[in-house]
Amino acid sequence: MNKLELLKELKQRNVPTREYSLKGSYKEDAVCLLEEEGKFEVVYFERGQKNILSTHKSESSACEAFFKEMLS
Repeated sequence: MNKLELLKELKQRNVPTREYSLKGSYKEDAVCLLEEEGKFEVVYFERGQKNILSTHKSESSACEAFFKEMLS
């Protein structure tokens, strides 16, 4: 799964866009997918604090983890 496929799946499941960001930037009170220093991070950004949920070597692995996080 890549970012475009992930976005499609999230939209199909009516996940509110305010709850996530796939743009590679932080969004307050949202799960974000970031690429930093050649790795992908799934993070939750809250009250100015970055909380790393998982770290991945590939976009595909990160997108799968992001999807599972959004459905949990």
